[in-house]
Order: sequence, then structure tokens, then C-alpha cells
Amino acid sequence: EIEGRTDLIVDCIWEYKPIAMEQWIAFPPDISDQLQQSLTKKPFETELRLKTGRDRSHISIVKFLRFGPDPDKPNNSAWIRCRGSSLQNFHCYAQWQMMFIRHPTGTINPSPSIEVLDMSTGDNIQFNSWYTVDDQINLILETAMNYRRRYVNIVLKILENERITLNLETFSFTNEQNTIVGFLRWIPKLISNMTDLSSVDNFELTNNSSVILHTTTCVKQAQDNKIISPDQTRYYYELIYENAFQNDDLEFSNKRGENENDTNNLIQVIQGDLLMETTDVIVVCSLSKFLMDHVFNAGGKSLRSAFDKKRKENENYSIISIRTEGSLKCKAIYFVPWKPNSDENRLCQSIKQLVKNVIKKAASENFQSIAFPAIGCGGFECSTSLNAKTFIGQCQRLLVKYPLSVVFVIQPEKVEIYDEFRQHIGSSKHGQTTVKEPPISLRVGNGIIEVKKDDITKQKVDVIIGSSSSENLRQILLKAAGDQAQIVYTNELTANSNASIIITPSGHLHCKNIFFFKWKPNKNKTILQQSIVDLISNIVQHVNSYKYTSIAFPALGCGEHACSVDIVVKTMVREMKQQIKKKGLSWTIKFIIHPSQQNIYDEFCKQVLSSDHASNDYRLPSTWERSDDDQVRFLVPKNTDEYKQIISIDTEKRLYHGCPEGPADAIIQDCFNRSFAGVNGIFYLVKFQLYLYESILGTLYGFGVYFSSRATYSHDYAVPNKNKEHCMFVCRVLAGKTTKGDSSMKVRPAGFDSTTDGIHMTVTYHDAQAYAEYLITYQ
Repeated sequence: EIEGRTDLIVDCIWEYKPIAMEQWIAFPPDISDQLQQSLTKKPFETELRLKTGRDRSHISIVKFLRFGPDPDKPNNSAWIRCRGSSLQNFHCYAQWQMMFIRHPTGTINPSPSIEVLDMSTGDNIQFNSWYTVDDQINLILETAMNYRRRYVNIVLKILENERITLNLETFSFTNEQNTIVGFLRWIPKLISNMTDLSSVDNFELTNNSSVILHTTTCVKQAQDNKIISPDQTRYYYELIYENAFQNDDLEFSNKRGENENDTNNLIQVIQGDLLMETTDVIVVCSLSKFLMDHVFNAGGKSLRSAFDKKRKENENYSIISIRTEGSLKCKAIYFVPWKPNSDENRLCQSIKQLVKNVIKKAASENFQSIAFPAIGCGGFECSTSLNAKTFIGQCQRLLVKYPLSVVFVIQPEKVEIYDEFRQHIGSSKHGQTTVKEPPISLRVGNGIIEVKKDDITKQKVDVIIGSSSSENLRQILLKAAGDQAQIVYTNELTANSNASIIITPSGHLHCKNIFFFKWKPNKNKTILQQSIVDLISNIVQHVNSYKYTSIAFPALGCGEHACSVDIVVKTMVREMKQQIKKKGLSWTIKFIIHPSQQNIYDEFCKQVLSSDHASNDYRLPSTWERSDDDQVRFLVPKNTDEYKQIISIDTEKRLYHGCPEGPADAIIQDCFNRSFAGVNGIFYLVKFQLYLYESILGTLYGFGVYFSSRATYSHDYAVPNKNKEHCMFVCRVLAGKTTKGDSSMKVRPAGFDSTTDGIHMTVTYHDAQAYAEYLITYQ
């Protein structure tokens, strides 16, 4: 691959990291140039003395290590790395290394060390030490860099086969949960002489050792001198995909590099009859009655009998593979089960799994070509564009690993489907790369709603919203926030496992707090919709009580819960718009969507930009009347069923509320103003003095105004004045639907109007829920 290049790609970034630090720092341009030249000039020199200012340090090119004035003191040393393609920039082979900086059971070396460890060791992971990868992983990384890959997935035995994603742009790695994190680098491979290509240990060399860079020129010369065979050259030194990716656990991720070789020449879209294709395999969806009948008519009774027999043997099949034995032009037919789904996220996942099953099966049976029909683009009301995009994209990803050719055969009369598939092929063929989409925003009333593809942990807002029922989201937020947030969350959950909200400090995040709301999805669409309505209302009340003005929402319910994207997104956006308008909020709302969730991002954009007058799924009560002249009140006649039903509902109670004289005067003037509610009870500000009562109770059953059906109980809080007079209100309280309260409730729980101790106390959360009907003054 390298021999055909005439240009030298110099895109390297040279960096250093002091031994005891976890941050890489870029070298100045002049030192970077010296380092760059050290791997290309002849003869090769193992050390480089820096030629800059007063800096007396020198660099070991064989170890990629910078020493200070005293080489015996590791504290003064720094590791070096070059982020860039070793083979394309220097024509030298590399030995790759990994350094762990985060691991659940990792240990810290008490004293800095430049010892390099072996990946095969069974000991605990040691932080800030380089591990040399094995030959197989080394070949994968060399191949990936040679082909300008950006991401690679691997599994490591030292991590008990944990799947790790390697980022070859940032030279870092992490697992899916972000509990394992570290750095990558390569060091040049060295040989002792041109007659023996055996690599030497870079860290066992003495200062006066004579070594040679292991380059492509050395390999070519060794082959010419018959030191190595052509087969050895091809397998070990020509970096090609077939060599590197033989293990199914080793594969490229779905993220694509800017300069990667195009796989579209392996994918075609044609119009014609699927059964006339001469590919090794044709794929038939068992859901398509038309195609199934067409195949059985062409293949005869033997094909139908073979299919029926295999289906009876395994009713839960993913693929039934039947050899045609000359009855059709293809060698085999793959019958695949597939069902459409109204949820776009689930639809995409099902298509991806189908394509993966087919391509892996074909590769395992040594087939070279596959023909697909346009599955799902018939009478199933699926999005043709989404289907085509998903099919083409998944094929592009898998054909990097499996060297097969794929053809999509579209019926001649289905011109729109053909054009859609061709469009998705063409967009990649012309070398288009993914461009970061700017956020879309819409002004709603006094507020702004944004939709953005980004990382939820990177948002600079007052509050980030999480859900305690989403394990993935909770872990992501708490790990990014750090230990303080994790401890608070754990303590709050331990103290009250049924808390409707858990509020943690922001920790390392760029917000003021993280709000974890208790919310559970439901398969019933009506219940799901109402739960989101209540959730948004609850969020708005809590955020308002903290006087925050900016919120970052993740796509709640659209990930691990696999809820209907349509219902979740539509309801969430609509409710947020209504809350902003209704309450006149000057807020900034950010819906943050993971970059990989394109269909969810599209749905949020669609709903945010949709007209407020668009039809919705709510059904207004049948008793409601339409107002033609801005009338806001309608009289309900006493002789109607509606009136009788309202009167029969017992939502109003007469309760007691005891307090000192000062707060009593404040209640008479300003009713039960909850803006003076405090952490340890109910506060009222009167003549610049703060009165605290009900302090014994605190906020045990919620952060609201407390009432009791027992006058003797309220008497305890009716602190006498200087004339020994007590004040107690008889209040009208709209309790509504109530539930058991707890100290975490700063607003009413979603779906309820008040909280209670279950015996005699009622706690309200809205100023209009109670008014003082009588004041009793007594001694």
C-alpha cells in the first residue's frame, strides 16, 4: 500500500507527558521538527539532544522518553508520543502501547517508574505505566493507521474480554461505561541488523547499542535476499484487512475516518428481478408473501419442502440457508424473518441486525456476493429514506471487515425506492464527510428551545436533567460529575429509595445542579404520554423553585427504555412549549441528543419547529365549550351531570394552621405565600425579621405549607405573643389527590396535588390551594 504513494503525509502531532501527570502537552514547532526528522534521517540515531534555548534535556528515540538533567530521577522525565500514521510518515513499523489512567481495580505506583509491562500479566492494572500490546492487537493498530481509520473496537484478555474503543485521532481509549480510560502511543520497532528481522526490546538497549529502524525498505531487501518468504511478507508486513480482522471480536466501529478507502465500490443498486441475479446468495424476507411465492414457484416443491422442514426444526430462526442446487441462478437463498416497527429507533436496530446476520453467515459459508431486495419499502408504511440509509450504512460498515459484494435489487416499477437507495450510495461516493450539524433553535414566548447533537455532560447550563430509572444515563452523569455527586446520590437514595427527585451537586460538570427525577416509561401509550406531562410539570416546578433559567434535557425514554420516539418527543416538546408560554418563562431549554441518534435528533427538530397550532393527541373533555370571543369563564348549570359530579368530589378540607402573631399578620396580608418556604420548616419575613415555626416538623413530608386536622397539634406551633395570645387559622384547603410525602419533595409529586403523613397532616405546594377562612385568637 505504501509503495504506491509518492507524497509524504506529515500530519503528526508530537506531545509529551510528565511521568506523574495525566495531561499531554504539545511540543513547540521547532522541537516537533527535530523529532520528525529523527525518524527519517540516516543513519538512525538513538538519542536526540534538544537544540532550544537553555533546555539541556535529551530524548531517547528508541523509548520515546525525554530525560531531564539527571536521568536517574524519573520525576524529571516525560513520555513522548506522536499522534499520526507511523508507517505513512516514516515507513517504519511500530510497537503499540497502552496506558491506563482509570480502571475499577487499578492500582497506583507509589513512585514514578519507566518500567514497561506486558499485556499478558495477570496482575492488577497499574496506572501510568505502559503496557505493550500483543502481536495480534499490534497488527490491528498498524493496519488501522495505514488505512487512516479513526476508531477501532477490540477486546482485551487482560480486561477479561472487555470491549474497548480505541480512538486513533486522540490516541485514547475507553469502554462503553467510561470506567476504563487510557492513552495510546507507538514506539519505533528496531532490528539489530539487516540479515535478521527479529525485533529487539527498546527498553533493554544500552546507550551505545547499534540498531536499525525496522522499515518497509528492510522488509523488501530481506525478501529479495530470501531471508523471509513472500507469504511471511504478506502476512506480517503488508498491512491489509484480511490479515488483521480474523477474530469476530475485533472490528471497526461505525465511525468513519475522513480519508478511509471507500467501500461503495462493493455496493450496487440496480433495477430488475431478484431471482435473475447471479450472486452467490439472494435474501428473501419471509414477511413478503409476494416474494416468498415468487421464490417457491421458481424453485419448485423441493425448495418449499426444505424450507418447511428447517422452519419446523427451529421456529425462532434468524436465517434459514438453503442451497438451490441449480434450480435458480444463485447458489443459496437466505430466508430471514423481519417485522416493521413504528418506532424508528427499533426499526433501525432490526435492519442493522438483519444485515449483520446475513453478511456474517455468507462470509462463514465462503460466499462472495449477496443480493438484497428493498426489505420494508413495500406496504409496511416504513420510511423508505430511513430504510435505505440504514441498509446502505450497515453494509458500508460491515464490508470493511468482510470482503463481500452487495447488490440491492429494486423492482423496475419502484422508481422512487431505486432513487432513494442510489442517493445514499451516491452521497458517500462523492467523498462527502459528516459535517457537524449546528443546533436548531426556536423562540417560544420569552424563552428559547434548542436541539443539539452533543454530549449531555458538556453542557453549560444551570441544571442538567437525569432519570433515576435510566441506569446508563445515571452512570454517565455521575461518573462525569465525580465522587462528590456520586456520594450525595448514594446517600439520598439510601435514605429514601422512593424519593421522587434526587438533587446532587454538579461536581466537574458545567452546571449548578443535577436533578435526577423518578420516571418510569410504560408500554401503554396513554399512560406513557401522561407520565411525560407530569414529568415536565414536575421539572418546571423544581427548576422554578431554584430560580434557574437554563436546562439541558437528554432524550429521556429514547434509549435503553425503547419507548415510542414519536410519543416521547412530541409530548416532551409540546409540554415544554406550553409551560414556557403559560408561565411566561425566560428560559433556555436545550434538548441534547447523542450524535449517533440521528432519527431521534430529526424527530426533536421536527417537533420543535412544528407549528403550535398543529393537531395533537389530546382529547379535550366532552363538556368543554369553544370560546369565540376570548371568554375565559363558563357557567356550569346546577341541573347538569357535570355540576353534580364536581360537587360530589370531596377535594376541599377544613384544616388548622398554627403560627406566631407576626406570620399570622403576613398570612392575612399575602395568604400562604410559599416563596418564604425554607429548608427546616416554613419561614415568613415580617418587618425584616425571620420567624420560624413548625421547626420540629421540618420538611419531613415535603417542602410546602403544613396543615393539620387536629387543632391540638397545630396549637404546638401557635407561639404566644407578649399578651400570651395564640393564633390559629381555620383554613379551606384543596387537598386533591394526595400521596405519602418525604423530605425530598420540593414540589408536589407528578400526578398528585398534595402530600400527607397518612394520618392528619396535609402539605400543599401551590399558594392558591389554601386560604385562611377564620383566625382564632385565644389564651
